[in-house]
Amino acid sequence: MPWAPSVVINGPQALAIDAHDNLWVLENPAEFVVPGQKLWEFDSAGHLLRAWSTSAFHYPFGLAIDNRGDAFITDLPDGAEPNDGRLSKVALQ
Repeated sequence: MPWAPSVVINGPQALAIDAHDNLWVLENPAEFVVPGQKLWEFDSAGHLLRAWSTSAFHYPFGLAIDNRGDAFITDLPDGAEPNDGRLSKVALQ
């Protein structure tokens, strides 16, 4: 699969495939110098379709996309114990 050459993903944490065979990548560059997280969408040919940037999550680590295009992201809030994670629904459409 060709890859979008101008895209740099810092700290990929999770991948998901949606109902249209698009690849979604959840980024958490917390260990890097880039602030915030991004959610990337690529088509099956590797072309970047969309990207969202947010600082709403502290340590996102899981991703699922439902058949309506909503993203579900698991996150460990700042200062939380490992079993105190949260699940957030993000409407992308």
